[in-house]
Amino acid sequence: MMVSSQFYKHGAEVIDKMKASTVVISIHASDPDAKQCLEVGAALLLDKPIYLLVEESNRGKLPKRLERAADHIEYFDGKDNVAAVGERLIERAKRDLSLRN
Repeated sequence: MMVSSQFYKHGAEVIDKMKASTVVISIHASDPDAKQCLEVGAALLLDKPIYLLVEESNRGKLPKRLERAADHIEYFDGKDNVAAVGERLIERAKRDLSLRN
């Protein structure tokens, strides 16, 4: 399998941004792509809190290890405003972080 130089460049950029971040918020795809795998893997290796946005239709279908690794999972359905759900998740992360300090 040949990996493009663009993937390596993207990976380096993602990791640099993640090192500077406090948490990782990821939208879980039922069929993950290389970008999502890189982001979640880097979050684990960098010991960053992981917050997942998951479609309600995928409830119960998350890989068990991902479920255990996530600090919080927020479910949403097609009727939800995804931006509002994202804001709820950000507020949850802020609250969790304030409790750790």
